[in-house]
Amino acid sequence: MRSRLLVRLSNCPSSTHKPSPPCHERRSFHLRDSVPYPIRQACLYSDVAPRQPPAKVKTKAAERDFIVNVLSATTTRRDAKSYISRFKTADHVINSPNTRKTADTNGPLHQDRSLDRLGVNLGGFYSTTRAADQTPRFSQPASKEKVVSLPADLSHVALVKIRAPDLLSDETIFGITSTLSQLAKLGMISVVVLDCDEINIDSSSSVTEWREKALTQADRVVTAINAHDGPSARRIGDAIGVSSRLQAVHAGVQIRGEVEVQYPNLFDATLARSTLPVVPSIAYTIETQKATPVPADDVLLALTRSLAGITSGKTTLSAGAPVHSIEKIIILDPLGGTPLSSQSKRSHVFVNLEEEFPGFCRELEKRPNNSQHIKNLELVRDTLALLPPTSSALITTPEEASRSAKIQNIGNDPLGVSTRPVKNPLIHNLLTDKPAFSSSLPAGRMGIDPSDSNASKTPSGQTTFIKRGMPLSIIPDPQIHPWKPPSSPDEPALNLEDPQIAFPRLVHLIEDSFARPLDIRHYLDRIQHHTAGVIVAGSYEGGAILTWEAPPSAPTTSIASTTTKSDPTRLVPYLDKFAVLQRSQGSGASVADIVFKAMVRDCFPKGVVWRSRENNPVNKWYFERAVGTWKIPGTNWCMFWTTPGIFDEGGEDRRWEDYVDVCRNVKASWADDRVAD
Repeated sequence: MRSRLLVRLSNCPSSTHKPSPPCHERRSFHLRDSVPYPIRQACLYSDVAPRQPPAKVKTKAAERDFIVNVLSATTTRRDAKSYISRFKTADHVINSPNTRKTADTNGPLHQDRSLDRLGVNLGGFYSTTRAADQTPRFSQPASKEKVVSLPADLSHVALVKIRAPDLLSDETIFGITSTLSQLAKLGMISVVVLDCDEINIDSSSSVTEWREKALTQADRVVTAINAHDGPSARRIGDAIGVSSRLQAVHAGVQIRGEVEVQYPNLFDATLARSTLPVVPSIAYTIETQKATPVPADDVLLALTRSLAGITSGKTTLSAGAPVHSIEKIIILDPLGGTPLSSQSKRSHVFVNLEEEFPGFCRELEKRPNNSQHIKNLELVRDTLALLPPTSSALITTPEEASRSAKIQNIGNDPLGVSTRPVKNPLIHNLLTDKPAFSSSLPAGRMGIDPSDSNASKTPSGQTTFIKRGMPLSIIPDPQIHPWKPPSSPDEPALNLEDPQIAFPRLVHLIEDSFARPLDIRHYLDRIQHHTAGVIVAGSYEGGAILTWEAPPSAPTTSIASTTTKSDPTRLVPYLDKFAVLQRSQGSGASVADIVFKAMVRDCFPKGVVWRSRENNPVNKWYFERAVGTWKIPGTNWCMFWTTPGIFDEGGEDRRWEDYVDVCRNVKASWADDRVAD
């Protein structure tokens, strides 16, 4: 049954407000005379406060921002189901006495339908919105999902580090805290750590001054959070301890394991009330209780260990202790995400730490002024190593995190659209557990000029989504043995029964992904001496088999022929099988993107061709990643390719005819009677 999106902007039990205080208790407080933050403050005298917007007007504006940000995420039903299964028990967020809204106990939330935030029935949003439902994704229709039950008292937490808050404008701080408030309404409470390393410490005598400045920045963030219509915030500046030998160490020194949470109950009690803790990077020596600046990265790691219940490398949750699930690590850095190149202003969309971390660090070390990017990657690696594989991280700019959804021009590419909503990366990622854009999309699909010397196959803004990810195996390794067509009939080719390949698991992957049995003997006979290589993601969660195919019109149709030598220039790089386990299709693990990106980046950077039946639901996903597509006349096949310039109107380039010839004539190897995929 299709449910509706209900927007209740006023006169709603779930949107009740605290009464406004008497005028003598209300004053207008300005940070740098930029953005007014009304606060409640008792005073010894009476004055007339500046006129403030009516409470209903401010509430409606906040609600509109929240609604637009949620709708701009354009989640699919699969994403919505995953989100609801993770956050449906987070009703303590709106039932808290510290929130400014009162829950409607008869509302949709308590009917186990969806979340109800600020008068918005998100259950309607999570039903069959046409545009979201038709978002291209690599998924077969027969997939089934397993819903994981979570503890009823689970507290969903994001650890957020804001670097150089003293350099941010009041408007940016206000936007960031608005986003954090919206995240809390969606079920995820943020623990905010402030990195004030930009404040110089010249000597030990300046530690006191540094402490005051750090506390001032913490109070600034707390005031901004409390100005929003949502959960409140409190500063926790005395819960972090440090070994005494760190007293003389500069705040920039990286020392792991010496900083720890001395009073975890402060955080447990604060999170239990759905209040956002704001933590300056100040610690107190365990022996003398002397205030000492410490690296914010160490504070974040200490909080990760404490909230995850990890002590001395062991997981020890005391009986009755609140359960915290650290969902996200969020780093707000003016430098933005992990850069694509030294000259590019764009960032990587997605980083698979298991596979890409060493290479990215080596690349960053070759360029000047990248030490902070390396630190950010190392911090994400260290924190995610302590958390479940489902946890993830975001690195973005404070400006990206502070934005509300709006329309912007993304370019004039005829294959795309001229405008689209600008998504808030934090809200989008919470709802989808995916990057804002697929990492396997070609640059042209996002309005990036392909002629740009810095253009990459991975389009991006300033946000990088990071997961611990999975290992990637490419056989043979293209870094050692680049994939080239065989130069002679006698040149050995890869055999799928090679010891490097777990062939039974590969067969299971193909059969599970396509939901049909493979004729193994026929398949092995068909691709024998033709196999170019195999890509395997994780524990055979996804993979691809690629071959060199000789078109029937070539001098010989068999590479293994001993009578006629094949022309290597006529061999076609062909994607024979592309498979992802059904349980991994469309998941935040981005298995399909990982495999596809490896294929076009490492294996066949000059292009590859493949075919798919014309009614395959995956075709939309293929279309976004291909340079071109063509319906082969007289067949049920659509041909896709990533090779540029294969159609030569002068008739000198035979690749077009060869591509069509191969896709028309490759024999299917299924053991049932269904139409071939």
